[in-house]
Amino acid sequence: MSNGAAALTCTLCRGDRSNSFAGNLSLGAPVGRRTLLGLSFDGWLYETEGVKERVYAVSPIAQLYPLARHPAFVRLGLGLARFVAINGEHNLTSTSVGAQVRAGYEIRLTPNYVLVPSVGMLRGAGGALQFNGERVANASSGVSLITYGLAIALR
Repeated sequence: MSNGAAALTCTLCRGDRSNSFAGNLSLGAPVGRRTLLGLSFDGWLYETEGVKERVYAVSPIAQLYPLARHPAFVRLGLGLARFVAINGEHNLTSTSVGAQVRAGYEIRLTPNYVLVPSVGMLRGAGGALQFNGERVANASSGVSLITYGLAIALR
C-alpha cells in the first residue's frame, strides 16, 4: 500500500496533481541471480467535489538487482496506462502507452518475507483524450503518477 500523486497531462489540461491512495500488485519469477521478470498492476484513487479520478496501469516488468551483495532494486516496465474522471453525468478518459520506473530496497523480516520501501513513477504519453466517449480533436494526452510506500513481499 502506498500514497501517490497523479495528474492528467494533455494539450488542453491544467495538470493539477492530487495526492491519494495508491496500490501495486506485482507478480514475477527469477530468471537469474539478479533479475526478476513479471507483471505489475498499479492503481490510484481520488475523489473530490463529486468527481472520481482513477489511474490504472498494467506493465510487463524487469526488476534488476544491480548490486550483488545488497537487496536494492530498480524496476522497469512498459505497458498501458489509463486515466478516468467521472462526475456522474460526464467522463473524461485517456489511454496511453505507459513507462514505469521504481526503486526500492528489500529488508528481510523472515526467511520468506521482506519489507519493501520504494518510490516509483509512471508516465503515460501519446494517448487519445476522450470526453463522454468522443475523441477530443487535436488533443494528445497521458498521465503521470508518482508513488511511495511500503510493501510486504513473499520471496
